[in-house]
Amino acid sequence: MNLPARVRQALNESVHPGEFERCACALLQSRYPGLSAVEGGHDFGRDADIYFPSDSNDPQARGRLMVTTGDPIANVRNGLSRMQQEGLQVDLVVVASSRPMASLEVVEPAPPTER
Repeated sequence: MNLPARVRQALNESVHPGEFERCACALLQSRYPGLSAVEGGHDFGRDADIYFPSDSNDPQARGRLMVTTGDPIANVRNGLSRMQQEGLQVDLVVVASSRPMASLEVVEPAPPTER
């Protein structure tokens, strides 16, 4: 495939993590209308929360979005570990990565510990 020079250049440039995170949240908003970005340094392993519709079986159900420009597998492992430490409920994990993801091992988090 013969790509235009501008496209080839853009594919070789580094991706700014903050911009990628904002773009991922904006693009996923239509798929997950209850998506709410978690900005700042105290995100406890997630970049957005996904609040499910009010007709959900569990009104406390929460999805979590993890966005990375680095190693997606390490990001998921670290993020899930951090959320578990903080006692955050995780019913759905959505990962947005600027790097290829051939496959990710599905890991069931342990139940949160009582505080």
